[in-house]
Amino acid sequence: MMPTPKARQALNWTAVVLWTLFIYATIPIARQIQTWVTEHWTRDAFMWAVFAAIAVACVLSLIALRRSASAVAPRQWVILLALAALFCGGAWHLRGNAEEAMHFVQYGVLSWLLYRAYADRYGDRGAFACAALLGAMLGVFDEVIQWAVPRRYFDYRDIAINAGSVWLIQLGLAAGLAPRIASIPAGMRSARMAWRLARLTALLMLGIVSNTPDVWKPLYSYRPGLFVFDEAMTEYGHLIVDPEIGRFRSRLAPERLRATDRARAEEAGEILRRMGSDKEYAAFLKRYSAITDPFLHELRVRLFRRDRYWNDARANRGDPAKHEEFITVAFGEQRILESYFGHTLRAARRDWPKELRARAEAAARPGPYDSPVSRELVTRWTRREAQTAAAGAWLVLAAAGAYDGRRRRRPAAGGTYESA
Repeated sequence: MMPTPKARQALNWTAVVLWTLFIYATIPIARQIQTWVTEHWTRDAFMWAVFAAIAVACVLSLIALRRSASAVAPRQWVILLALAALFCGGAWHLRGNAEEAMHFVQYGVLSWLLYRAYADRYGDRGAFACAALLGAMLGVFDEVIQWAVPRRYFDYRDIAINAGSVWLIQLGLAAGLAPRIASIPAGMRSARMAWRLARLTALLMLGIVSNTPDVWKPLYSYRPGLFVFDEAMTEYGHLIVDPEIGRFRSRLAPERLRATDRARAEEAGEILRRMGSDKEYAAFLKRYSAITDPFLHELRVRLFRRDRYWNDARANRGDPAKHEEFITVAFGEQRILESYFGHTLRAARRDWPKELRARAEAAARPGPYDSPVSRELVTRWTRREAQTAAAGAWLVLAAAGAYDGRRRRRPAAGGTYESA
């Protein structure tokens, strides 16, 4: 395959850099954009924008395929339809938080730009792996930036959306939408770059799973004002399954929750009486953060959620479906509060009277309650397990990359070596 002119390669990488900077530049103003769009249209406008972008991408892909061949092959039709269905399904799945669906557009475009840049640089199918890995890394950095920006938060689910968008595009290209390079085996240069990117990704994930509140707690003790992050990047906790209530997550084990509730009831209750109004909610969470006081932080979040949904239920008495939905949430949070934070709840004079509780129980939907509070907590594995997995992945990738490099440097049957 003839090498691509350096000017075109430079143009390709300029497009990658500019698009990445555009994605990152929207992070600090994303909330303002969301508010403006919601006020002038609806929140669903984000989802419809994604559907429109998918339609445009399919049309442009068909035009490009027609230019490169006399007709679009049946297999390419199937791949295009499959990709469109997957992206549309993902956007529909996120309809409750429609603005997040824009990640599909952002990282789908980035994936295509990376493919062009690597395809012109290497001219073999190793370009797919390089584009997939670098795109995933840039998606991870997106969340790292969000962690450092005030009022934005790191989220593993967004990493999955970002990386999934990149990988889906590369899979579609490798499966038949980019036949120009799909049939050419990966050479030494592209393979070496792919292994390098894979190792960097493993190292990045090792740093992320290790970035816990324990890393930053000393700053609070030394100079609390120096700490600029709203939350820790990664927090490990417990998924508590209570047969009487349902499921909820906490930074503290259930027995420690109840012991802390008993030990701190008067002190924590007095704090809630003094700073428990909704007007002081943001200031309360900042002062008693999940890092400095996880017990009081979680208690206040659950109180806010209980009271907000109870008020919403009262405001929607004329809509039976919404009334039941809201009161089910309020009653679910009340049951968690009275069971695990009960002493503090009573000391703060924030417990429900018996009559109110009985009315809520009668109106709530029966069955277990699954609370989304603290859903950002990692509960499937411990920090040590996550660190071991990330470090193990790096070692495996390092060994596999070294073996692949030695294999490629062996003389071929004709006595020549693969070019580096």
